[in-house]
Amino acid sequence: MGSRVGIALLLTAGAGLSTTFGSLLGLTVKEPGRRFMGFTLGFSAGVMILVSFVELLQASIESIEFLPALMGFFVGMAGIFLIDLLVPHEYIGQQDYGDGQSVERLKRTGLLLAFGIGIHNFPEGMATFAGSLKDLNVGIAIAVAIAIHNIPEGLAISAPVYASTGSRSKAFLWSFLSGVTEPAGAAIAALVLYPFLTPAVLGWILAGVAGIMVAIALAALDVIKEEPELREKLWQNVNYMREKLQGLGYDIGKAEAAIIPVLIKDDKKANRLTNMLEKAGFIVDPMVHPAVGKGEALIRLVITAAHSPDDLARAIDVFNYAGRELGII
Repeated sequence: MGSRVGIALLLTAGAGLSTTFGSLLGLTVKEPGRRFMGFTLGFSAGVMILVSFVELLQASIESIEFLPALMGFFVGMAGIFLIDLLVPHEYIGQQDYGDGQSVERLKRTGLLLAFGIGIHNFPEGMATFAGSLKDLNVGIAIAVAIAIHNIPEGLAISAPVYASTGSRSKAFLWSFLSGVTEPAGAAIAALVLYPFLTPAVLGWILAGVAGIMVAIALAALDVIKEEPELREKLWQNVNYMREKLQGLGYDIGKAEAAIIPVLIKDDKKANRLTNMLEKAGFIVDPMVHPAVGKGEALIRLVITAAHSPDDLARAIDVFNYAGRELGII
């Protein structure tokens, strides 16, 4: 059993630290598209629901019978919903990281997101640990699902922290710290619960973990389908910016995401354009060598539903003036 505990802790650490992979993705990939975000959230939600009903809840019913297992299941769901109510956490695209936010407000947004996600990761760590004790195959399935689920959370933390500080290391550090709470939750579960782990106690834990997993999955699915009006407004804004930028002569590739990469190709011009946009009140994300290859410098625009037509029109005016001034267009 001792080796099982060690493996459970390793699985939990891997799942938690996938948050840092999401952070790295946000800092290095030109365009984490909506299909990628939808896939990660949808796939992880499906795996978590499957494991919860087919493995965890079924094992709990066999151990402590139906009614106690059902009670434990709903207690787990209620617990994670309460945490979400008290300390909400959000994914990239749900916050406005564009113009109108001061640097300090952006920084505070990122730190609060890191704190909120860290608290949510704590019971997830317990879930992976408990599932691994029951069956390593179940633990691996839970760890993989939670790892995929955590990638968008890393993106959500890194975006505002990097936008406010300009420091990739700080954005990475805060994502890392929020992910560390997951193995911390598993370690506490090992220290506190393991000495009292009778079959009945494990049955209650598995029922609660099943409830936690289903609640997490429902929250992920809710992100995908939430507020169709906002989605429509978001893609109206994205399509407007794409059309106007291409009309001015900017190269934006085949952008399909709310993050539009604007290819500048010259590091100095990318930095100067960034400065001109920031002076006009717009925060953008420049990527220059060595973050990208030589001659591949670009800036990334994060478009949200919160941007008004006036915001976007002013941004296009700056791109028009600055692009001609710098010889980009």
